[in-house]
Amino acid sequence: MERKLLSFRTSVIAALAALTLAGCSSLNPDIRAVKDTVIEENHSFFTVGRVLDFYPDCKDTNWDAYKDPQGHRWVHYTCATKSIDDFRTNALKTLSDKRKPNDPFRIKAEKALGYSDAELLIKFRLLGVSDKWKINSTSLELTWPDGATRSVSLPVYLVLAAMKKGEPIKPEEVNERPGFISRMFGSLMESVELHFIMSAYDDAHSAKNFHPKK
Repeated sequence: MERKLLSFRTSVIAALAALTLAGCSSLNPDIRAVKDTVIEENHSFFTVGRVLDFYPDCKDTNWDAYKDPQGHRWVHYTCATKSIDDFRTNALKTLSDKRKPNDPFRIKAEKALGYSDAELLIKFRLLGVSDKWKINSTSLELTWPDGATRSVSLPVYLVLAAMKKGEPIKPEEVNERPGFISRMFGSLMESVELHFIMSAYDDAHSAKNFHPKK
């Protein structure tokens, strides 16, 4: 009996130690303030952290906290969206099936689809010295291998609604740039999306915005 009790105590201590170590990376007080905020809706309760950490379209989720030169406290949430990878695969296949290799539109579109990184970014700003916060912006951050980048603003309420439900956004819910948000979180309107990515590529590579890697 004593040996079993000792073994049980050892297991409990080991489990608690593992939990402590696992939580160390999230113990920044500003990150914790955002993630632990409890939201109530229709008599059900959830935390911001649980919604964002377990959204099925996200992978490689990351939280970061910092202060800007003015002393403002920020928390950034980023994740790579699986659907943006699926979008590229489907768009490249459509181009291959419907356009010849030397077609100018296909050449330009393939360049635009050659982004090396695409992340969803949500910026939280903490207010004063309290644990209260507001969402400053939501965007898709696109980066191409030559160093060009483009930050594309997304409607905050649509992004959070989709992530909270774990469901796709209905295309008719999107009023500007139809289909783009719905593709990130569900179905794709291919032609609109492709032109949108191409526009972002052009903006990123304009003389005003482009600063090539040295």
